[in-house]
Amino acid sequence: FWVVVVPVLACLIGPGFLASANWWWLVAFVSLYFAFWFALAFLVNSFSLSSNLNAMSLIFLWLLLGLLVPNLLQTGLSQAYPIPSRIALTTAERDATNRYFEKDGQLLTKEVFNSPRALIRQASIVTPGMVYGYGVIVAKSQVIKDQATRVAEDQLYGQIEKQQAAIRRLQLLSPALLLQEVLAALAGTHWHQFNAFSRDVDAFRARTQEFFYPKMALESTYRTFTVTDAQAIPQFRPQVYADYNWLHLGQALLLYAGVVLALGLLGYRKLLYASR
Repeated sequence: FWVVVVPVLACLIGPGFLASANWWWLVAFVSLYFAFWFALAFLVNSFSLSSNLNAMSLIFLWLLLGLLVPNLLQTGLSQAYPIPSRIALTTAERDATNRYFEKDGQLLTKEVFNSPRALIRQASIVTPGMVYGYGVIVAKSQVIKDQATRVAEDQLYGQIEKQQAAIRRLQLLSPALLLQEVLAALAGTHWHQFNAFSRDVDAFRARTQEFFYPKMALESTYRTFTVTDAQAIPQFRPQVYADYNWLHLGQALLLYAGVVLALGLLGYRKLLYASR
């Protein structure tokens, strides 16, 4: 298998991937996956059953470990840690904003636009006072929306994190599930990595709001924006999100290698006893 794959990849993307740790983790886990099914087939065949029974047994084991166990785990975890819908998140955000503007928001709007500086004397002209007034309303409404969204998102991501933690604990029940988790982490597309990036983006958005909204909503700064302010605009500083140390690949590899070795030894012992 690797004799075919490696030259093809080297021709397509160059040989540089051979020096990466991700490649060798990939080789180790894919080879172990193949070895698991070979050892399991060796064990089944060691019982000296008919070819039909061997085939049926291997098909059943493949369906059980490759399809049924991952799907049953996913279904069970979805029941144990139900994930609220995105619609519920949006509804909570909208309801919180509406509740605010039904009472406190109306008072704020009246206070802002009754100020002589914020009065709109000519609807066709955008005055600095209009910018200030709308800035106050936008800033305050966004704060209310963020508070509602934070509660809903904490509930949403909290349930997903519980599901992911349970999957990491139970992934050894299925070689297919283990390989799926490992490949996603090595590719940098695992939910854990996406969540780390998403959290950083949310933090950056909050810093940006904290910088810009006072410029619109404070009386002392709504008409000023200097070169110093421009230089102080927050910058997004991405971290390394492709890290997979949290997955403990070495432990999983050794444990599954032990399972493969045990299956091989059981099959070998069975053949020895059958030959006597």
